[in-house]
Amino acid sequence: MQCHQRPGKDKSETELVIPFYIKKLSPAQSGKHAHEVVIITLVTLQSYGTDAKPAVPAIAPLLKDADSRVRDSAASAIKQIDPAYAAKAEKK
Repeated sequence: MQCHQRPGKDKSETELVIPFYIKKLSPAQSGKHAHEVVIITLVTLQSYGTDAKPAVPAIAPLLKDADSRVRDSAASAIKQIDPAYAAKAEKK
């Protein structure tokens, strides 16, 4: 069962929604369900594949998040979005 659906239908729509999701990854996210919002956002960005490359700079710091679920989701997203970046990050 799929827990989300890729909201973007074409390239122009994708260019509009990716910045929205990037904002959801900002440190300003706080509250009871902040980690869940970030994880869902990462899964959604991952569904865009390489079209979500502009999000990698916002995702990268999450690889060091205190919550292992966030770290794992960030690593998975980066592998789908930018495999070359993921390979470099794994070597560090």
